[in-house]
Amino acid sequence: MLPLLLLNKRSRRKVRRRLLQTGVLWRPLIALILALCLIPVCSHPVAALSVDDYFSYSYNVEFSKVDIEDGEVFYATVEAEATCKKDLPLTVTKANITGRIVAEHRVSGAKVTLNPSYAVTIDPFPNQEGETSQSSVVVALRFPAGSESGTYDVVGELIEAKVHAIVWLDVTSYLPSSQAISSVTYVALDGDGAGGGIIVGPDKDLLNYIDEDGVFTDDVTIESEDGDCWVTIGEGITGLTEDGDPLTEISIVQIEEPPPLPEDSPASVIGLAYDIEPDGATFSPPITLTFTYDESLIPEGVAEEDLVLAYYDEEVGEWVELDCVVDTVNNTITAGVSHLTTFAVLAYAYPATFVASNLSITPDEVGIGEEVAISVLITNTGNLTGSYEVTLNIDEAVVDTQKVTLAGGTKITVTFKISEDAADTYSVSIGDLSGSFVVKPAAVSEPAPASTLEPAPTPTHPSSPAQPVNWTVLSGVIAAVVAFGLLIFLLARRRPH
Repeated sequence: MLPLLLLNKRSRRKVRRRLLQTGVLWRPLIALILALCLIPVCSHPVAALSVDDYFSYSYNVEFSKVDIEDGEVFYATVEAEATCKKDLPLTVTKANITGRIVAEHRVSGAKVTLNPSYAVTIDPFPNQEGETSQSSVVVALRFPAGSESGTYDVVGELIEAKVHAIVWLDVTSYLPSSQAISSVTYVALDGDGAGGGIIVGPDKDLLNYIDEDGVFTDDVTIESEDGDCWVTIGEGITGLTEDGDPLTEISIVQIEEPPPLPEDSPASVIGLAYDIEPDGATFSPPITLTFTYDESLIPEGVAEEDLVLAYYDEEVGEWVELDCVVDTVNNTITAGVSHLTTFAVLAYAYPATFVASNLSITPDEVGIGEEVAISVLITNTGNLTGSYEVTLNIDEAVVDTQKVTLAGGTKITVTFKISEDAADTYSVSIGDLSGSFVVKPAAVSEPAPASTLEPAPTPTHPSSPAQPVNWTVLSGVIAAVVAFGLLIFLLARRRPH
């Protein structure tokens, strides 16, 4: 899109009007994301966020169980569907949301985290009338060791929400920060190790704990010899071999040299891998797999919360991540699995990678010598700390730089302030972003034009009006003059010659 400053005034007004009109769409879009992305993970829609003008939607949430024992992993399964009722004026290609699941004890008020972080992506996003988007996600949940027994209210908390419409837009502030889900009852069991039930050695048979259909008649935990890996099979779970026979034994074997990761992979194996056999064995519903990990083996800059459990898929020769719960207090990582193979803990060390976005030039039109603020948002999309030099170019020439250091996944707004002493249009670029601003010439005072009007005539005072003649006075004056003249004449005659 051309910068607004290159458009005439009428075009600018039209662009601003379109921007305002598209802004009205955010709330229904965000409400849809709320419905599809598990933030509220509950069985009742949030009435306060109406999306009736653009979408019809429904979703359902089910817990795998509501009576939870120490060490058990349970699941929230969410199925959602949304149908676009009329075309959106703004094209949204996808939506991403990140959240966590926490629980609060009804009596003591103690809070625990059941899942510290999970992410959901809606892609493609429904934009046209009649388009439908469906989402089905399973979120693994687990009470951390040492949790208090009792009834807990489960709540979904929002971490971040973004939509992609030309660029990624952060819409976190538009969504509720938390949403009630439901309640579960947790029972803390006495004992050590994996958290209760019958503990079986890594090569002991399971005949005493299953029936003829392969259904487990008690909670069973199978530990590795070093105690750093174990699987927990809950009562009522069906375990079958690859041939469909009841599962009678499980072995856990350490692997010092696990299958390799791709050469260009940012991941590394933390600690030992374990081959859990027999290969091809299946469980319904999933069982719980738990690893312990050594913090000192985690690469510098990688957070414990970012560790993942993964299994090796022999058919495609790749490691596949599992949905996990990391307990940073007890250094354990837990996931639900439905089959047996090779498993390991992976740490992903993504180098610091910096992305510039949201270039802002304020104001975009100034006078000579007036200040312009140029700002840009810098994001470190890696998970390792790094430094980046932000360079401001004016008319393709470097005029200023600022160095920033950011931890992985963080962002900062960098602002430059400049002024120019010549009237012109100046191009601005920071990285791949560009814009411009205008410096107007100084205003020049012009002399007032000469007047072409005739000068106004000089006003004259009108003569005093004539006074009436006073004949009495006038006659007296005349008589006096005559008398005076006669007297002079007589005196002149008497003067001797």
